[in-house]
Amino acid sequence: MPEPQIVAPPPTIRQGADVSSLNTDTPAERAATEKNVLDIFNRVLPERGEKKTPAPPAPPAAAVPTPPTPTPPEQPPTPPTPPTPPTPPTPAPPDETVPPKVEPLKTPSFIEAQLRGTTQPPPPAPAADEWPETPPEFKTTEERNSQYKRWRQQYNDQKQELKTLRERPAMDPEQAERMKYLEGENKGLTERLSQLGVEQNQEFQRTIIQPMHNAWNAAASIIKQAGGNPQDLAKALNLSGQAQYEALDEIYSGMPESAKLDVQQAVQAYRHYAQQRAIALKDAPRTQAELKKRELERNYAFIQNQKKEMGVLFDTAVSKLRDEAKLEVLQKSANPDDQWWNEQGDNAIALSRELYLENTDMGKMAMACVLAPFADVYRKLWYAAIQRADKAEKILAERFGTEPTISESSGNQVVPGAMPTLQEDLKQPFDKVFLREFHKLRAAGR
Repeated sequence: MPEPQIVAPPPTIRQGADVSSLNTDTPAERAATEKNVLDIFNRVLPERGEKKTPAPPAPPAAAVPTPPTPTPPEQPPTPPTPPTPPTPPTPAPPDETVPPKVEPLKTPSFIEAQLRGTTQPPPPAPAADEWPETPPEFKTTEERNSQYKRWRQQYNDQKQELKTLRERPAMDPEQAERMKYLEGENKGLTERLSQLGVEQNQEFQRTIIQPMHNAWNAAASIIKQAGGNPQDLAKALNLSGQAQYEALDEIYSGMPESAKLDVQQAVQAYRHYAQQRAIALKDAPRTQAELKKRELERNYAFIQNQKKEMGVLFDTAVSKLRDEAKLEVLQKSANPDDQWWNEQGDNAIALSRELYLENTDMGKMAMACVLAPFADVYRKLWYAAIQRADKAEKILAERFGTEPTISESSGNQVVPGAMPTLQEDLKQPFDKVFLREFHKLRAAGR
C-alpha cells in the first residue's frame, strides 16, 4: 500500500497583502500563460495597425526582472479542475531532469464559436434557366446537335402526354356507368315517393281512389251475381284497344241485358277514375304540390271560419253579461259627464276580445284563467260594501232626523237634504243609484 501523500494547505490571501512571494511559477510558465491570454483576446478584439509581438522571455540563467503584464479585463471564471488521484512516485533519472510540459488553456466549445465569429453559408446559386431568352453558344457542332435533340425529345414527350390526358375521360367508364345507374335509381325512387305521397293524400283518396274502388266493386259484384268470374273482368281491363273490347264482349255474352247495362256503367266509371289517377301520377311532383296548396287553403279557410265563430261567441257572452246578468262594469250611462265610464268599459271589452282571439302568449292566458273565477267573488264583496254603506247612512239619517232643529215651525221634522231610504232607492233606475253611490265613494276616498 503506497504511503499517503501530504499536500500543503492552500495559502490565505488577504486584501492589500503582497502576493509576489506566492507566485512560484517559473519564468517559462509565466510566459506561456501570458501568451495564451493574449491569444484569446486577440481573437475577440484583434489589434489594428501594426501588431506588436511580445519580447521572448529571458533564459532562466539570467536574473532579469519580469516586466509587469497588463491586467486583462475580467473574464468568466474558469471551472475548477477536479483533483487528480495521487500517483505513486517514479524514480527520477540519475543524470537529466524532465522539463515540465505546458498544457494550453482550453475554453468551452460555445465560447470558441463566439470568439471565432459565426459565418453565414453562401447563398445558393440561381437555378439555370431551361429556356434562356437568347440561344446559348455551343463550343462544337456535336454539342449543339445533342442539345437540340434533347430539347426536341422533351417537347415531343410533353406533347404526347398532353394529348393522352385530353383524350382520357374525366371519369372512369365503369364509374360513369355506375353513376348513371345510381342517378336513374334515385330519380325512380323520388318519383315513386311522390306517387305514394299523392295516393296517400286524403283529398286524392276521397275524390279518385275511393270512387274507383267503388266502381270496380260494383262491376265485380254484378258479374259474380250473373254467374261470371270477376278475374276475367280484371284481365280484360288490363288490355288495351280492340283486344279489351273483344274480351268484354266475351264476358257479356252470357249475361242478361239489364246486367250488361249495369256492368257497362260501372266499367265506364272505373275507366274514368283510373284515367284521372294515371294523369295525376304521371306528373306526381306537380300533383303533390297542387294538393298541398289546396290543403293549405282549406286549413286557412277553416281557421278563419273558426275565428269568426269564436267572435260571435264572444259577442254573445258580452251581451248576456250586460243584459241578463246586469254586470255593473258593462252598463252604459247616458250622462255626458260619465263618458269616461263608457270608454273604460269599451276598452276592457276590446282587450278581452284581443286576449280571446289574437293572444298567443300562454302566460297571459293562464293569468286570465286564474282571475276569471274571482270576478264573482269581488262582485259579492262590492255588494256587501254597498249594503254596509246603506245601513250606515240609514242609521245616520234616523239619528240626525229626530234631533230638534231651530225653525219657525214646531215639532219633529226631517232634516232637509237627508238621504233617501233604501226603499226609495229600489224604486229608482239602477244606473242612477249605482253612479250616485260610485261618485260618493270616489269622493270619500280622496
